[in-house]
Amino acid sequence: MGRQFQPSDEDLSSAFAGLLSGFDSPSRIHAFLTQVTVLLVQNRVSTRRAAVLTYLGQTLLRTLPAIELELNPPEEDQQILFDLPRPRSDEPEDPERATYRRLSNLYGAGAASTDSDPSAAGTPTPGQTK
Repeated sequence: MGRQFQPSDEDLSSAFAGLLSGFDSPSRIHAFLTQVTVLLVQNRVSTRRAAVLTYLGQTLLRTLPAIELELNPPEEDQQILFDLPRPRSDEPEDPERATYRRLSNLYGAGAASTDSDPSAAGTPTPGQTK
């Protein structure tokens, strides 16, 4: 049977000399994660412990942009421009849109006339029986 790795409670702070403070730049976090990889390859840290340390390094790395924004806010508010070009009228009309417009005009006009005179459509008004 192969040699099983026995996790230890070994203090690894000496392996991370100078890397355990100042996680304020991607290069320092990269150096920390590189050292975790070296310790894992040397079998000085368990896979689980290396995974936790790597996750912490990834979390630190993901928070750097938010910290940068907090420390150096933008000078002025971001401006949103709604400047979309209007559709060109010289382009041919889409056939589906043309059909919809034609039907809307045809049935929209008929619906308007029946709305103004409910008896013409054969629908009873309140208080009127059919």
